[in-house]
Amino acid sequence: MTDELKNGLNVFQKKDCAELAVYVRKDWFYYLYCAQKSAQKCQQKPGTHCESWYGYFTMAGYAKILRNEQYTKQLCTQFDAFFSTMTKGIRKKD
Repeated sequence: MTDELKNGLNVFQKKDCAELAVYVRKDWFYYLYCAQKSAQKCQQKPGTHCESWYGYFTMAGYAKILRNEQYTKQLCTQFDAFFSTMTKGIRKKD
């Protein structure tokens, strides 16, 4: 029984073998930061489905962890304008 290298893959022909995969990743905050940066680049659009404004969920999560008052105020102002546009024309209950 021999081991072979085919198309860059190790092929083991032994019954008893184990495999280990190791991934080195950055801190989760790095990925949250990148996600909110991408969400800021894309305009969040009012719509009937939340997929068109998922970016606010990411930005709100980032704001909660960052605890930067200026960023939070800017985000709230942006979201309030968005929400006002989205709910324009909806009658309020008396």
